[in-house]
Amino acid sequence: MVGEIPEDKRQLVTGHESLGYFAARYGFSLTGAVIPGLSSESESAAGDLSALKEKIVEQQVNVIFTELGTDRDVVDALATDAGVTVVELSTHLLPTDGSYRSFLIDLASTIVNALKS
Repeated sequence: MVGEIPEDKRQLVTGHESLGYFAARYGFSLTGAVIPGLSSESESAAGDLSALKEKIVEQQVNVIFTELGTDRDVVDALATDAGVTVVELSTHLLPTDGSYRSFLIDLASTIVNALKS
């Protein structure tokens, strides 16, 4: 599934840095996070967001992935400024069968489909 995305396009911009293990395990790189750190309680400084926007544009990232707890107003403003779309990931709930395997498949599928668009 991940092989459908060229390696140079396997870049993730996320709401916060919670997908580091997933990225490392499945061949993605974390280009940046709207909220630096793992806590959704943190805030982004204007300078950090400006630098992230520049990285998004320079590296031709086309999606920001958000999660529950990410300030959607900040993400939407950044996405508009950078000319990218926003995709919300369901990282806080297991699928109906309750398996971690299904969770990872659903997560990877959502990410791959968004990056292919």
